[in-house]
Amino acid sequence: MKYVEGWILQYGDGWKFTKGVVSFENGVIKKILDKSPIKPVARGVIVPRLVNAHTHVGDAVVKNASGGLEELVAPPNGLKFRVLRESSDKEVVDAMKKTVDDMFFSGVSVFCDFREFGVKGINRLDAALQNKQVKCVKMGRPEKLEYHRDEVNEILGKSDGIGVSSISDWDYSELKKVAEHTKRKNKMFALHVSERIR
Repeated sequence: MKYVEGWILQYGDGWKFTKGVVSFENGVIKKILDKSPIKPVARGVIVPRLVNAHTHVGDAVVKNASGGLEELVAPPNGLKFRVLRESSDKEVVDAMKKTVDDMFFSGVSVFCDFREFGVKGINRLDAALQNKQVKCVKMGRPEKLEYHRDEVNEILGKSDGIGVSSISDWDYSELKKVAEHTKRKNKMFALHVSERIR
């Protein structure tokens, strides 16, 4: 058994820091104590790992871009979509791997990724996640701003749900079909809201 000592962020009656010791074995927390029975292996601030609830790790292939939100990220012809279409799978996967590693070393243990480019996007993400310690909630999306039953079935078979761009990017009847299909499969459905208007 090993011990770390310091200020521990805990949730009880709200979030608060308390002074104490965390015991662990084989990477698993065993107990939280008032004091260490032996010399701790480290001292400091002890916090749970973080969750990043909204990422687009494929965007990492686009470097040092500047401009307005719409010209950079709006589908289907924003800068990021053009770069992602023109980049090889290897370039995108390598950029994603680096981003996942950066998140892990910054304290993130789980992230929720909005993965563009249909099944190809999910496959790229799966390749980037090989041998990684970070967990991912995968939110796929149809390749085009249209509903195609077979494509949505395939995406849902490889992901945790569907995460689309802004409702204003879609024909409402098409988006409604995607949402209803996702709900029938008991998967999550998410969309971007009010990114341009604050």
